[in-house]
Amino acid sequence: MQTAKIVFKNVRIEPLAELREIHFGLFEGLTHAEILKKYNNLYRQWLKDPFSISPPGGEDMKKFKQRILGALKHILKDNPNANVAVVCHGGVIGILCSSVKRSKDFWRHIPASASISVIEHGHRRLRLVSFNERGHLNG
Repeated sequence: MQTAKIVFKNVRIEPLAELREIHFGLFEGLTHAEILKKYNNLYRQWLKDPFSISPPGGEDMKKFKQRILGALKHILKDNPNANVAVVCHGGVIGILCSSVKRSKDFWRHIPASASISVIEHGHRRLRLVSFNERGHLNG
């Protein structure tokens, strides 16, 4: 919400709880280095196959994907023929982009912070127009 308010000063912003980041369970709030130190084997297994293994106490990746794609359907239904900006975390973008590309490689679709990815909806199809664009950060 903080980023959306900075970028879109004079635009109505609607928070959508379904677009929150995945819950990382035991990994929540830890840095990459801290997770490796405390949960090395489990973390590496999760990184290798996030759709089969979940962090203890965390959200199942399949349920996360269902939640995100459900939110996308809601957005498309409520905003026909409109341009919509969704400001969210990398995991959400990774699910959206990998789903549109029909890719099983979720990690490949995690963007850099502050990047822009564009998904176009037309003729009942979604198309990834651009991914991880950062040119706007150059001034």
